[in-house]
Amino acid sequence: MVAQIRISIPHDDSANETTHRLFPTDLPHITRRRRWSRLLSRLWAVVADKRARLFILLLVSIFLNVLLLILSVSRNGSSWSAYSIPKDIAYPGLATGAEDSRYHMLAELIVVPGHAVFLGNPYDKKQVKHSEAWSLESFQSTRDIDGFLEHIHTGIAELDRKNRALLMFSGGQTKIKAGLRSEAQSYWEIAQGQKWLSSKNIWRTTTEEFARDSFENLLFSLCRFYEVTGRYPSNVTFVGYPFKRNRFTNLHRVALKLPATKFHYVDSPANDDFYVDAEKTRGEFTNAYRPFEIDPYGCTGILQKKRKQRNPFHRQ
Repeated sequence: MVAQIRISIPHDDSANETTHRLFPTDLPHITRRRRWSRLLSRLWAVVADKRARLFILLLVSIFLNVLLLILSVSRNGSSWSAYSIPKDIAYPGLATGAEDSRYHMLAELIVVPGHAVFLGNPYDKKQVKHSEAWSLESFQSTRDIDGFLEHIHTGIAELDRKNRALLMFSGGQTKIKAGLRSEAQSYWEIAQGQKWLSSKNIWRTTTEEFARDSFENLLFSLCRFYEVTGRYPSNVTFVGYPFKRNRFTNLHRVALKLPATKFHYVDSPANDDFYVDAEKTRGEFTNAYRPFEIDPYGCTGILQKKRKQRNPFHRQ
């Protein structure tokens, strides 16, 4: 039998007491210091994060801006509602039905579509007829400029005859060469700069600056009329080339469900062989009438491609 030997180590309480005295870990001030150290470390870890720093800067910026706004309002005794657009600004389409009660009386729409953008001085009688002052396509010429100006004249003549009509120049920012100037805006500037608009009727003119083709000229003008007057027109008069008449009366009007008795197409220039020749008629049928006959809203194929080409600034 193997004898079991037990070794007994005496417990020295005095040694524990000595250790406790040398390392007083439970002192209150040391405990608080460690807590603050851990808290500061955590805060720095948060601030060190880039997103957190940006968020803190944003909060500080918002606080300072709100404080500045409160101080400025209390100092000046005014508020944002005290500011308004000057009422004497003359600009097409500025006043709407909500701002000018006269627009509620208008019931008829006259549309003059744009075909190019004028880049020159609208007050210069020679420049408005000069080809270099227009952003023309390769197939357009000086004779076409005569047509553009005739369209403006015809639209104004219709406006003078109809006391409750709104004249709408329609056409978007379709030319990269023209920058942000729209077809509609340049037409309106010519009408105003050449003093073709009478002072009593200028308030009954406005612009539609998003259309990229003939269908959108009509559709967007209807929407713009509603925006200005608060209603849709009871009658629509559209000014355009004679060779485009069939497309508007047979296709665009029908696609928008406009009654035939409420839609009137005015040939301009009228009785001019330049705008009714066989070549233009064939081109109209091949490149416009037939595609819209297949696709009434112009959402696919060649019609969609044309819209993309006429939208260099991604307005739509």
